[in-house]
Amino acid sequence: MIYMCLDMGFKFKHTIVWDKGVFLNDWNIHQCRMRENHEFVWVFEK
Repeated sequence: MIYMCLDMGFKFKHTIVWDKGVFLNDWNIHQCRMRENHEFVWVFEK
């Protein structure tokens, strides 16, 4: 995804780490796995 944006002429500016506030006790009971507690947001400019 980053390379596609760079190929279209966008310039990578910075990364934001978004903390969703999900704690370790927030489990997905049906699939027995922990939900992700963060996401990366990439900021580009043109």
